[in-house]
Order: sequence, then structure tokens, then C-alpha cells
Amino acid sequence: MSRRLQGGLLWAVLPIIFMIVGWSSVLHNDAVIRSSEPVEVTIAGKEVKISSSSNGTTMYEPYITYSYKVSGKTFYGDNLFTTRQIRSSRQWALGWLKGYTPGKSYRGYFRTGDPSTSFLVKQHSFLSYVFILFPLLFLEIAVAIVFQPDKRDLSSHRPGMPGWFPLSADLPLATKVRWLGMVTGVWVLVTVATLGHYAVVAERPYSVWFYVVSPVYGIIGVALALKWLKMQGGLSQFQDPILFTNEKMPAFGQTFSVNVTLRSRRSTIIDKVAVGLKCTRTNNDINGTTNIVAFENHQDIPEGANLAMKSAQSFSAEKSIVVPTSVKDTGRFSIELWTIVLKVKCSDGTELNQEYPIVIADTVDPELQSHTKHEGQKLDIIDKVKLNHHINEQP
Repeated sequence: MSRRLQGGLLWAVLPIIFMIVGWSSVLHNDAVIRSSEPVEVTIAGKEVKISSSSNGTTMYEPYITYSYKVSGKTFYGDNLFTTRQIRSSRQWALGWLKGYTPGKSYRGYFRTGDPSTSFLVKQHSFLSYVFILFPLLFLEIAVAIVFQPDKRDLSSHRPGMPGWFPLSADLPLATKVRWLGMVTGVWVLVTVATLGHYAVVAERPYSVWFYVVSPVYGIIGVALALKWLKMQGGLSQFQDPILFTNEKMPAFGQTFSVNVTLRSRRSTIIDKVAVGLKCTRTNNDINGTTNIVAFENHQDIPEGANLAMKSAQSFSAEKSIVVPTSVKDTGRFSIELWTIVLKVKCSDGTELNQEYPIVIADTVDPELQSHTKHEGQKLDIIDKVKLNHHINEQP
């Protein structure tokens, strides 16, 4: 089993367990409510039960005892809801007790086929749905890890250019689209199924948390879907771009050229083509590990402005890029990765964004020089990460 798969499964185990528990509670609660029949109950007593949570928080539970008859037989119950509910608010508990007076009769419910099971209030608790939705955040991380495609070198499939060195994108366009489609699909499917189920079966008025959670999860789902649609548009519009540089490992302060070739799949009008350099650092501090963009600069390619392209047409242009003499201090970091960034925008809203890892010579450890391939051939992705691996020795 690969380390990536192991990592993904570790992220997935707990979320899946919580989601199973959540769905089991949701379906059980719904089944009890659907199979219940009304019955007249007589309230015997009521009180607020007080308990403490594991972290010491005082919790309150509305507790009511009552009796009822089914087919001439008397039964006793103490369930306000189908499942036990406690809160940290005393006012919440008192609010439920306020509607019941000992000695008076009210409508209750018993389960068909099991008259000993009863409750007073039909309520689909949104808390059970939270056990499904919150773990979804971590399940998405697991899906992203497990289905993250392997980076592979595409340079061997590209025609050579004397004096130029081919670059390979971090991922092919089609692979990015499939990966993001998987992540988006899981999010949308679970969100729609969970919130949709609650909206259909729950009693009105809905829980206030439903109105809080629904927009948040909906916005995230829409954002993922829009991102996927943009990437899908780029895939349907262009083949994988081809990039070459005239320097295999440009140095700090040096100017080098990038040759960009776009190949259209169908007719389109390009609004802008930009290419630039980007430095991403993985920083380590007391708050954990974060990725920080230490440097990023894009420049438009004039020939790519308002460019009409026909189906199967190619467009090529060169652009000079200046490597900065230094990069701003971002604190202690463990990995520094440089990439050439290509951005294409079309008049119909389609976008294409690709990154191409590149080695900046001053970041190369001399001991790692042996990892480079022979002249004219591109560095493998793994080699580039090694060559860009930089340990900041300052405390």
C-alpha cells in the first residue's frame, strides 16, 4: 500500500465512522417518527436534569414523565423526543418544559407495533445531520489525497528545439479536471443528500442551524463546481500547452526566455496570455506547516491579446522573465519550489492555468547536481523537488 493511500485512509477512517453514526441516527429517528401514531398522554411530572460534560460544562435536559393507554393497557414514558437531547442552555430546557403542566393531557405518539416506545414531540434533530456534514470537510481531504494523480514527465512527448529545454506541467489538464471533478462530486453529493433529506422530512420551522449551514456548504459546493467548470472549459478549448526555456537552471538576477505554444481544440478568442515566475515556500512555525507565496510576478504576452484562434490552430510566442536577486524573508521554511505560471483567459470566460516546476540555480545543493539529466532533457519532477529542497538554518 502506497504512503499516499495510507495517508488518505487515515484521514478517511474517523470521518466515515462519524458519518455512518450520523446517517444511522437520522434514518432511525425518521423511521420512528414515520411509524408513530397519536395518543393522548397525561403528564405526571417534569424537571430539568443537570449533568456535566467531559470538559466540565454544565448540561441541561428537559425531562417529563407521562402515562398513556393503548388498547386498554396503560404505558409509561419519559421521552420528550425520539432521542435524548441535552444542551448547555438552561433556558432551552425550561422553554420545552413550559408547554407542559402536570395533571393535564396532551398529544403524544407511540410506535406502531411497539406501544411501549413513545415520545411527545415529533422533531428531526439537526444535530444528527451535523454528524454527517462536519466530517465531510475531513473526508474531502482524504478524497483529495487518495485520488491525487501522480505527477509525470511529459517532456519526452514533445518535439525538441535546439538550445531550448522543455518544461513539464505539474499535472496534465485532463488529469486536473478528473481530480477536481471527484472532489467536487463527493462534496455536492453528500451536501445535497444530507440537507435535502432534512428539508423534506423535518418539521417547520426548520432549525436555525439549517439556515446557517446550508448557505456555507452551498457556497463551497458552488465554488468547487465553478472551478471545475472553468478547468473543464480550458480542457475543451486547448490541448496541454508546450513550454520551453533557453536556460536549464536560471540563476538569481538572471534574465531568461520562455517559449509558449498554445494549441486550440476549437475556435476561440483569447483575451490575454500571461506568463510569470512564482516561488512557494513551505513554512514551519509554532502554528504548524503552511504554504506561502514568497514571490510571484506575471507579464502579459502582447501577441496573445485579442487573438482569434481557429480549431486545431497553434500560437507561439516568447517572453523574457527576470529572476529576482532575492526573495522576501518568510521565516523558517523547509521546501522552496519555483514554478513558471501560465495564465490564459478567453472572451467566453474560459480560463487555463498551469504551473511548470523549474530549478533556480542558486537553490541547488552541489551534492544534488548529479540528479540532473543529460543536456537537452528535462529534470524529472522528483529531481526538481530535491533540487529545490532548501533548509533554512536560521532559528
